[in-house]
Amino acid sequence: WPIPRYVPDTPGWRALMERRFQQLESTVRSNHERYNIFLATMTSAILAQNFTENGWGLTRCPEVLRRELVEALHEGIRSDPPEEHDVDVIEKFGDAAAPLFIHKPQLNRKVLRTLKSMHEEWAGVPLVEEVSYGLRVYRNNSNLLMHVDKSVTHVISSILHIDHSADSEPWPIVIEDLQGNTNEVVLKSGDMLFYESSKCLHGRPR
Repeated sequence: WPIPRYVPDTPGWRALMERRFQQLESTVRSNHERYNIFLATMTSAILAQNFTENGWGLTRCPEVLRRELVEALHEGIRSDPPEEHDVDVIEKFGDAAAPLFIHKPQLNRKVLRTLKSMHEEWAGVPLVEEVSYGLRVYRNNSNLLMHVDKSVTHVISSILHIDHSADSEPWPIVIEDLQGNTNEVVLKSGDMLFYESSKCLHGRPR
């Protein structure tokens, strides 16, 4: 210590990670919490390999798949889907409603198969399919806290924005890139955000 080399060792990423370790030292009091955050930060800073220059990118999903997902989403909402609870990184305020979750296992598998080659092209390496969670419907006064994903299961990931209500306000994804910049990305229906999810801190914090 100090860490001799970050991955990637760009000036911006090094500065960002050094600030993160300083924040950890000065603000986190619980030993248990400090340990968990330290491990996640070490993984992001030096242990997880990077595959792209910036750590995230934006594209469009195939239109046929977008239409199928929009139809599945609206059909699922009409079917009174269950609320999603006990997700550590989702925060809701006061009596705000929890997100809804629409389970479509067969559709999830189709999405994984259909989009695999796009993820491989973006990352530049062959990939092993891991998981497609399903359709999550956020409602008013929910936040997705800033976090990195677990590197055992999440390396190259994407968020596919299916649809939103006509009267909703833009709800940007915030993501830190490998040059040390913080970016806000507003997605439209069919937009797909690729990202290196165990390296780049991301969320929807407001």
